[in-house]
Amino acid sequence: MVVSLLPAMTLPTKAADVTTSFNGTLTTVNSFYRPSLNTTNGVAGTVVVVGPQVDSNYRLDGGAIYATENSLYNYFTINFTPAETGNYTFTVTSTTLSTVSGGATDDTTMFIYLANEFDPAGTITKDANGNVSDASGPLSGLMYAQDDIAYIAPNDVSNNLKSRIASGDNTAETGYKVGQFDAGTTYTLVLTSYQSDVTGTINVDITGPGSVTISKKNYTSGYAPLPTVTTQAASSVSSTAATLNGTINANGVSTTVTFEYGTTMSYGSAVAATPSPVTGTDVTAVSCALSGLTPNTTYHYRVVGTYEGGTENGSDLTFSTDVTPPTISSASRDSDTQITVTLSEACQNLAKPNNGGFTVTKTGTATTYAVSATAQGTDSSHVVLTVADMGTAAGAGVTVTYATDTNGTIADAVGNALATNSIGKAITAWATSGGGTSSSGSTTNNGAAVIVNGETKTAGTAQTATNSSGQTTTTVTVDTSKLENILASQGTGATVTIPITGNSDVAAGTLTGAMVKNMETKDATLVVQTHSGTYTLPASEININAVSQQLGTSVALSDIKVTVSISVPSASMTKVIESAAQDGGFTIMVPAVDYTITCAHGSQTVNVSSFNAYVERTIAIPYGVDPTKITTGVAVDPDGTTHHVPTKVTVINGKYYAVINSLTNSTYSVVWNPVEFSDVTNHWAKTAINDMGSRMVVNGVGNNNYAPDRNMTRAEFAAIMTRALGLEPGTGASGFGDVASTDWCCGYIKTAAAYGIIKGYDNRNFRPNDTITREQTMAMIARAMTITKLSAGLTDSEINQLLSTFSDRESASTYAKGSIAACLKAGIISGTGATTISPKANITRAEVAVMVARLLQKSNLI
Repeated sequence: MVVSLLPAMTLPTKAADVTTSFNGTLTTVNSFYRPSLNTTNGVAGTVVVVGPQVDSNYRLDGGAIYATENSLYNYFTINFTPAETGNYTFTVTSTTLSTVSGGATDDTTMFIYLANEFDPAGTITKDANGNVSDASGPLSGLMYAQDDIAYIAPNDVSNNLKSRIASGDNTAETGYKVGQFDAGTTYTLVLTSYQSDVTGTINVDITGPGSVTISKKNYTSGYAPLPTVTTQAASSVSSTAATLNGTINANGVSTTVTFEYGTTMSYGSAVAATPSPVTGTDVTAVSCALSGLTPNTTYHYRVVGTYEGGTENGSDLTFSTDVTPPTISSASRDSDTQITVTLSEACQNLAKPNNGGFTVTKTGTATTYAVSATAQGTDSSHVVLTVADMGTAAGAGVTVTYATDTNGTIADAVGNALATNSIGKAITAWATSGGGTSSSGSTTNNGAAVIVNGETKTAGTAQTATNSSGQTTTTVTVDTSKLENILASQGTGATVTIPITGNSDVAAGTLTGAMVKNMETKDATLVVQTHSGTYTLPASEININAVSQQLGTSVALSDIKVTVSISVPSASMTKVIESAAQDGGFTIMVPAVDYTITCAHGSQTVNVSSFNAYVERTIAIPYGVDPTKITTGVAVDPDGTTHHVPTKVTVINGKYYAVINSLTNSTYSVVWNPVEFSDVTNHWAKTAINDMGSRMVVNGVGNNNYAPDRNMTRAEFAAIMTRALGLEPGTGASGFGDVASTDWCCGYIKTAAAYGIIKGYDNRNFRPNDTITREQTMAMIARAMTITKLSAGLTDSEINQLLSTFSDRESASTYAKGSIAACLKAGIISGTGATTISPKANITRAEVAVMVARLLQKSNLI
């Protein structure tokens, strides 16, 4: 019950002519220490007018508002903006609020604040006389408060919540005018209950001289609880159909979920997801089934969540429909009694106790060698044939052919049968002399393929050699003149793919420095492709001119041998990786892969290990490995240290691949590292926090807690940005006078400064222990956007336009305004309210997790 604080105030009773309706839900996700309303005259439902008229201790006329309750109360909050100045009526009803224990009356209490000044995280204290001495927390910015505006009668079995007016008439269903509101000014409405644990939906009608615009209000004093959507790998892909998958955490906001898809990233088609809409606070799996797709077509898709006030988009993924039958790509001899056949894609039904449809013939003769069994090789795109002793064919080689087998046909994941190959794949002679075989045990193929813009050309030589330790290396050396002639007809932007077949430990593509330079001038991209993945490298990232300078200015580019390799790590490195997984508590899901680029001239070698842009690698996920258990990719150093690299899972021709993007070369693997912090279970940012924790981007504070609402220091943020971008901490001095080389953050700060993410202050200090503000955070993220190629490239007029909707834009520092606008345009931030951006406010750990996750998602890196 309440007492009128201003008895002299006359509350108009003029009938209103416009009503705006909405509803909200009291949930345990949103709770605060509610200010108590007291009465000294027994009048129920009286408006308490506070705000500018109230003195510093919030007491008038004997006092109506005193300190907060000791318990947390569920609440709902929303912003409203009147179109006309005048008095407005608030009518509250509900039929779904939970019954409180003991059948006690459940009154509803309403608070109205200046725009976005409701702070549920604060508390209020009283002095020895009972006066409120701290005007922070849920009292700061409070304009009006009213108790008993609606209630549940103890004996009302329908549990119907009705409005109550000042006269105490419990049956009246009209609202109560609480005061004048100004046109165009945004206010915050908070509804809570007399009982702390009440849940359910409340309906609100605001009636007055004009319409009212409703907008979402932050549930905390920090980042808005926007829905979080994640696009996941497609499933059940066939030639004309597919199922699109994703997840959503609606964070309590009713969200309509759809999938957009199309043959480009412009999409063009949208279909409703199931389920939709989603309103809960848990991660919910959503999907939709597509049919009538075009065969042999690559589709882009993403999950989209639409809610009142905005849209959240998941990252772009792709899948390909497929009616093209798999083919035999190559065959290689493992021994005189074993052959490995490489297929063009992953297949099923590979293991058979018979010839499986394969025939092995001595090349140029009718002599055959019986195939007694087939089995899956290193993965499902390789078939191992057990063959009768082929020793007599050593000098001539053998040819492997295939025809459909009556015992079950080999087929790809969508059922396309392996194509009959009556011509066959030849395995060259393996005698110790003659026939293209060298005395060192290597074999040579002078007709190696190179694929340019999808068209296969003969433009290289393939050689497979085995060293003394048994390691096999297959190297395809590209013919410079042939490739130059091919590229001359292709224009700019060509993709040159070097396919390397077989199961060698090392697969390498070799070009001259002159060829690399030619590709660089034509903006061409080099792809080294093996059965287990690809390495996609813009030629410009090799930076052959810089390499030439290191090798010597007198060295001609044509004399530099550039080798791009994908290899199995050495036995010693494999042990390092296994130990790192054990120490780090994560599980290796796919064997590690080494990626290297070497540029050699004579005895001199330069390793290219860092790039100016993200370089993409794909790693095939073997059948039997659950792709949803791929948490992230990691880079492993020879000393066993590991760090996250941005990774996502996609489907190509019915097979799952981990796509890793990195700014450096290293040894990479994909891992399962699930993290769920105990103190974010009901937090609006739970999904982003746990995802970034699982990806090793953010760390907890101990005891499996994250402390999401704690502020963050500048050093902590520099470390998170370095880890998020997949960068290693540097070594040595940081370059800042107040960051010692022994400080935990030194390496992260050095790397972040080297990549231009942080700059420090004019006195060459960084102030690592200062709490970081929102505008400082956005400035650093905007610099990182240039690295991820998400740079907004805004003009001054665009910056002003993007900031114009925020009333506190002038409080932003001049240096930060462009960065704030860039983050707004990219969808990384959305403000702390409908009209505020809070540039000088400290940022929380939860906000950082969400912003960093959005940076990686919007950059299509995860």
